[in-house]
Amino acid sequence: MAFNYKKTFLKNNFIVTVAHLLIYAKGILLLPILIKYLGVSIYGAYSLIVGYTGLIYGVSSLGIGFKYQRFIPSITYKRERSKLFYIQFYFQLISIFFICIILYFVNSQIKELFIKYNYSFAIIGGTIIMLFLYSQSTDYFRYTHRIKLFAIPVAINPYLNIIFIVLGIFFFKNLTIDFLLGTSILSMALLSLPLFIIIIKELGFSIPKFKIKEIY
Repeated sequence: MAFNYKKTFLKNNFIVTVAHLLIYAKGILLLPILIKYLGVSIYGAYSLIVGYTGLIYGVSSLGIGFKYQRFIPSITYKRERSKLFYIQFYFQLISIFFICIILYFVNSQIKELFIKYNYSFAIIGGTIIMLFLYSQSTDYFRYTHRIKLFAIPVAINPYLNIIFIVLGIFFFKNLTIDFLLGTSILSMALLSLPLFIIIIKELGFSIPKFKIKEIY
C-alpha cells in the first residue's frame, strides 16, 4: 500500500513537472516568432497586457478560496462538494465583474501611461473572464487529485495558442494586440469547455444559498 502511494506520488509529480516545463518553454518558442513578425514594441505591449490581465485575475479572488482548496479533496458527497465549489466560483465571478467596471473607467489612463497601443477594452475584459474560467476548470481537477485532467490542458494550452498565432501570421500577416489576446481566449475556451462539462456532470449546476462566514 505504501509502495502504491509512493508510486502515485512520484507519477503525479512527474506529470505536473513536465506540464510546467512545457509552459515555460512556450516563451522560448513564442518570443522569436513575435519579435520577428511583429517587432519588439508590439511584443513588449503584448507582454505588458498579459502581465496586467494576469495580475488583475490574481487579485480578483480577494483571498477567497482557501477553504475550497483545503477541503474539497476530502469531500465525497456531491451536494457538499458542489456547494464548496460554487460558493467561491460565484464570489470571484462577481468580484471580476466589479473590477472590470472600475477598469473600464480607468482604461484610457492605463493605456496612455503604460501601453500606448490600441486595443479594445472588451478584449481585456474577455481575457480576464476567460482566465477565471480556465483556472477554475483546471484547478478543480488539481485539487481533487485528477492530475492528468489538470496537467494535460495546462500543457496543451500554450502550444494551442502558438498554433493560432502562427496561423494568424500566415493568413493575416499584420497582427494586432487584440488578435494576440483573442488567440489566448480561444485556446483557453476550447480547453475549458470539456472540463466544465465534466464538472457539471459531477456537481450539477446550482446557485447555492450561503452565509458570508461560509465564504472564507
